[in-house]
Amino acid sequence: MAAVLLFEHLEKAETLRHLSMSTVMALITRAAALKRDIMLPQQLFITSGSGPPAILPETVALFLGNSEQLSAAAMQAFWEIMKDVIWSYPTATEKERIDAAAVRDHGFQHGFVGMSIYPGCSWCTNTLCPKSTSQTSLQKVVQRCAVVYTLGSGAHPAHSIHMYCAECNTDYHNNYSLHNGIRTYYEGVPDLIQVGEHQFAERSLVQHWVDLMLTAWYVKQGSITLYISRRPIPNQKWQFGFKLKNEHVWDAFILLALLEDCDARHTKLSLPHTGLQQDRFTEVMVARNLRIITEGQPEIAHWCDKCLRTYPCDDGTVLKVEAVVTDGLTIGHPCCSVARCSDPLVNNRYRFCGVHDHLHKICAVEGCENPVLEVSSVVDGKTHTTAYKTCADSDHQEMERLNKEQGKANFQLSQKLMRQKVTHPNDAFAEGQMADLVDLEDTEQWFEVNGERRRKDGRVQMFSVNNPGATGVDEPSEEEICPTHPDTGNQKVKARFGRRHHQTCGIICSRATFFAAEAVSNVLFMVEKTFSVPSARKPEHLIYDSNCNALKQVEARGEDWFAGVGMCVDAFHLRTKHKASDLFCRERCDPKHYPELMNADGSWYFNSSIAEQTNVWLGGYHAIVREMLPVKYNFFLDEMVMRRNRALVEKMERDGLEPRHAPQEQ
Repeated sequence: MAAVLLFEHLEKAETLRHLSMSTVMALITRAAALKRDIMLPQQLFITSGSGPPAILPETVALFLGNSEQLSAAAMQAFWEIMKDVIWSYPTATEKERIDAAAVRDHGFQHGFVGMSIYPGCSWCTNTLCPKSTSQTSLQKVVQRCAVVYTLGSGAHPAHSIHMYCAECNTDYHNNYSLHNGIRTYYEGVPDLIQVGEHQFAERSLVQHWVDLMLTAWYVKQGSITLYISRRPIPNQKWQFGFKLKNEHVWDAFILLALLEDCDARHTKLSLPHTGLQQDRFTEVMVARNLRIITEGQPEIAHWCDKCLRTYPCDDGTVLKVEAVVTDGLTIGHPCCSVARCSDPLVNNRYRFCGVHDHLHKICAVEGCENPVLEVSSVVDGKTHTTAYKTCADSDHQEMERLNKEQGKANFQLSQKLMRQKVTHPNDAFAEGQMADLVDLEDTEQWFEVNGERRRKDGRVQMFSVNNPGATGVDEPSEEEICPTHPDTGNQKVKARFGRRHHQTCGIICSRATFFAAEAVSNVLFMVEKTFSVPSARKPEHLIYDSNCNALKQVEARGEDWFAGVGMCVDAFHLRTKHKASDLFCRERCDPKHYPELMNADGSWYFNSSIAEQTNVWLGGYHAIVREMLPVKYNFFLDEMVMRRNRALVEKMERDGLEPRHAPQEQ
């Protein structure tokens, strides 16, 4: 039936003549999506192939009518007029396919690609601009090709349009306005996030990537592989192609985190427009990192029925009991190979920081001051120089060869992954990436050179042991790996081929980075700083595996901050890892001495192993963060902790544990 006749019928119906075009289309669309529901209660001889039924089921009529403030009778009248249109109207999925075909067959030749990305406002919003009050439409428009990555249907070609105000020289893009070389992002988080110069990603897709990072340790190449495998790349030619790259995933993660952070604080994100993309976020990431250090995690003031206990004492008073648990974890980012140096690397492939950069030109074998060997060759008229990590000494060259050989060995790779236990490679299909694992000093490695004349392939031997770290030591030391051999015969030599990793120790409300070792003094410093930020409260109990050493230091130094804080060792570690003959530990750090930590049946009220359990989750990021420089490393882990905390709070709410924030102490 022609459209004009349909509207004539609507005009004649007393209960339908007031309907707007948008209401008519909404009812048609909703009814078309319910075709199977409409057919289900019909008589057996009526099928979908015989056309629409004469009468709507009562429940469908009530739903459609209520959705647009119509009575069931009015909805039946609407169905009588529009049922043929509704029955032939495509579903949402069918319509999307039809529209895509129309754009492909007829739109491209006229400059339409099916998706146009405009700024949110078509006039200047700069309050200092004379045109902002008149709301005059911006007439200077620039259109560029772009790619949009969607969660449901893959990559799509698009046009990105930005508008320019000639009066104040402000350029308006979809995500931000550009003025004097500064990108000022609009309030809130956009539905499309610009993840590259010409690339956008749906917010729902970026959130999907972040969820994979949080729950399955997917990141970068893993997310890309999964995305491409589920969503084929379009085959039409486009200026920038449709390939999703590593930097798009990372920039999407960082931007979403920064935009959500600004939205929560009711501020706008500002970034430099010039310079390299990889450096654009550094300043604001550093600011966020410092804010978390000085103000703490958002859940620093967390209370719930699981971590806070109200304990009735024998004298009739009521004691508030809050226990925190801390534990160490060997996970970290590349840092300078010079022991105790905390200066950041300029590049994550370097072995030394800027201060010690000259050591790249010195032989990696400790004690050797000779320059590294450099060999030049000419290929196709071009000179190529290969720089080694050792000097021209044949023994030192053999050490480097053995180091590389071990790095490529499959047995070494499998052993390394077994030791790391929770390592998740970024890409399960990348062989080269697996071999690169050994460029980090996760093992203590040394070489022995035999003084007597032997076969060439036996002169230098390499030995390695798993780096045990230095969990809970009084102070880090420079102990040798094995007893020193005499000057004659076999001699032990160490070399710095890789980069030293430092350890991160923390709890869910705090995370700290310790260089070289988890010294007890560092743990005490971390705890005091964590619970001294404005929103925090000093806990009644600190549970730590090496609290016996920690308590000795507290008493020796007379540290007043820890007065009134019970310092116990986890019951399991006390029983299995601490000597029964250690009277100080048994008398001062046994949790049994604190009845508020126990239930009436003798079981423990608090889960004192929670830090170790949390470290299993945190350790899953070993392969992800191991190549990050400090700024990105801290930003990423802080964001993951925040998101995990958020998810835990939501679970606590569902479980009735009443999560809340403690009142501010006066």
